[in-house]
Amino acid sequence: MRTGKKREIVSLKYWTRKLTAIGSYSLAWIAILLSIFPVYLITPAKSWAVVGSTSLTVVPLAPAGLTASDKPADQGSAINLSWTPSTTTGVTEQRIYRGTSTGGPYSTLVTTLLNNTTSVYTDTTGLTNGATYYYVVRAFGSGQEGGNSNEANAAPIDNIAPNEPSSLNAADVAGDSGGAIALNWSLSASTDVTQQRIYRGTTPGGPYPTSVTTITNNTTAIYTDSTVSTGTTYYYVIRSFDGTNESINSNESSAMPIGAPSA
Repeated sequence: MRTGKKREIVSLKYWTRKLTAIGSYSLAWIAILLSIFPVYLITPAKSWAVVGSTSLTVVPLAPAGLTASDKPADQGSAINLSWTPSTTTGVTEQRIYRGTSTGGPYSTLVTTLLNNTTSVYTDTTGLTNGATYYYVVRAFGSGQEGGNSNEANAAPIDNIAPNEPSSLNAADVAGDSGGAIALNWSLSASTDVTQQRIYRGTTPGGPYPTSVTTITNNTTAIYTDSTVSTGTTYYYVIRSFDGTNESINSNESSAMPIGAPSA
């Protein structure tokens, strides 16, 4: 019995010394390799990395759920963004980037938010109505910028129709032989008007099926319609157009062209 116990004690000491030696040998080689080669150890979630042999650098997780949409009820040139911030602790900045091609590059830094709590932003910097823009958001912390969020895109649109012209007045052209009606009005107060469109009909209150002319500015405030018949009453309205939306009708005004009196 004593001999058996001695053997067990000797065996246990032997294997203890053996495993200790193996462990020390392995740790020594690991230390040597770490001193020679930078080793990057990334968790499956990619939330941190070991850089080199001594420093631990946090690489933030990307924000998620990014969406982009035209800002409603405006004259365009604005896109609303929303997202879920990075879940990594230590994030100090959120950086919004955009480009004009899907998949990047995202060469324009739109803004840098100095927190990790804001989750909405409206981009109003240098956007062109009708053009599509592609966005990503990146988290930044501990000197490291994380990867891109999902990409989201939108095109800004002018959603507001311009103000209509006002004080429209129609009158027969005096001293002619008929076939003409003179119009004058006050211009739309909207600053984005690109056209003024004159319509007419032969029924008070409309419809106004005839497009008389389109004036490609918002400065002209008179026009003579020479495509009318003497003795017929015509009813006119004017509408403003801003490149996307047409205004409601101006006030209606009517007149009848009169021919020269008989000798």
